[in-house]
Amino acid sequence: MANLEWLKETDMALVVSQSQNEIANMKAKGLDILTHRKRMASEDLDEKFKDPGDRLRLVFVCAMWITGFDVPTCSTVYPPIERQVSRSDAWPSPERRE
Repeated sequence: MANLEWLKETDMALVVSQSQNEIANMKAKGLDILTHRKRMASEDLDEKFKDPGDRLRLVFVCAMWITGFDVPTCSTVYPPIERQVSRSDAWPSPERRE
């Protein structure tokens, strides 16, 4: 039962780089990027994610936090799904786990 409670209290976030006309483009697709933009601006999401005691445990990332982002508690990192990435440094690798 403790695992279920841990999952229920887990916080998630979206971290994406900004693009031109993104608010209108996302709105046309029925999506609200503004809520996520406000959170990225008002919270220190990278530090929260690095803190093993924080509830932020799942982050969906696009074009940010790619290289040089070390999170010892992160156990799994998946490569981009929709498009092939040609830059070798853009392919994430699993971070170390201590």
